[in-house]
Amino acid sequence: MLFKFFSFELKRLFEWVCSPFLSLQLSFFIFSLLMKLIFRSILVK
Repeated sequence: MLFKFFSFELKRLFEWVCSPFLSLQLSFFIFSLLMKLIFRSILVK
């Protein structure tokens, strides 16, 4: 029972810590994709 509660808290903490990192990674990924698309369109012209 205690272990279950502890793992739940740990999971919540993990999500709370990882959430900003994940969103940052996602935004960086989208940004790089956009840059690739723009670069490619410039090269095609």
